[in-house]
Amino acid sequence: MSFLNVPLHDASVTGVRMDPVRELLQLELALHTCEKVRVDFSSACQWSLSRFERQNVLLDIHEWKASNVATAERCRDLGLDEFWTRMVLTDRYTLYEVAPSVGFGGWVLARGAEVIRAAPETAFAPAPDVFDFMEGFRKRPGMFVGFDDSQRVEQLRGLELLLHGYSSALRAHGVPEAGFGFVMDFANYLQETRGWSACCGPVAMIVKAAGRKHDVWVLFWKLVDEFRESLARPNPLPE
Repeated sequence: MSFLNVPLHDASVTGVRMDPVRELLQLELALHTCEKVRVDFSSACQWSLSRFERQNVLLDIHEWKASNVATAERCRDLGLDEFWTRMVLTDRYTLYEVAPSVGFGGWVLARGAEVIRAAPETAFAPAPDVFDFMEGFRKRPGMFVGFDDSQRVEQLRGLELLLHGYSSALRAHGVPEAGFGFVMDFANYLQETRGWSACCGPVAMIVKAAGRKHDVWVLFWKLVDEFRESLARPNPLPE
């Protein structure tokens, strides 16, 4: 079953909102296909939808107009009084019957209805940020490998490989990287600001510069913070 070409069978009512300024009643739905839609009832003047706080699975939305010979009887069945029944029968309002899969339904009196389809999740989902992703490693260095200095260095090497692989995967799927080309960019930054050879990855560069494994973890994150701050400046590289 469909309403305005939208299949509503087994759709879940996720919200009922009223915009009194625009006289707009909004019925928010999650379809069985997981698509999110909203039904906007324009110039809504009367409605009975409180039962959907308890039973929120739809069967359909039926449209009752003056041209339908059964409309008067349906108005009586749904409990509309004489005044509002006359408004429907003179075509000044339309009665929209919101029918649930089980139990009692509800209704809306409005001048019109429109279905608004939500944009796909991928269209407005925030792009991943490499620095936010890396914070999990900084804050929990012992979650996977303990606190041994040698193991911390290995964890940083593993992080470098993970970021490089993730960047390649994002590119292959056409997803915005949001900085996941981090490995090469960070290595280039270290070469230009420190003069270190970029023939290897940034972790190897920092291990060589630190001299002691004990200093690698602290130095790595210090340079990451420095690199991040440089990206926010108009001229990312120092004079």
